[in-house]
Amino acid sequence: MDNKLAEKVITEARVYSEKYGCITRVLSNGKTLTWYDDNTADCNKAYCKKSGYWTVLLFENGHRVEA
Repeated sequence: MDNKLAEKVITEARVYSEKYGCITRVLSNGKTLTWYDDNTADCNKAYCKKSGYWTVLLFENGHRVEA
């Protein structure tokens, strides 16, 4: 994964978190990043865990918090 793509994913998660006042979780599997709204259906969480993703960043209301 290149830095521009990683930065894009992280920015999307931060902006979404700020816009909707929620917690977003940025995940990695060592090759790529993805993110989801932490309040979404458990199927997203189960899919990411099953696919080998782990949490690398958390945003709450647009601010980075400790993972």
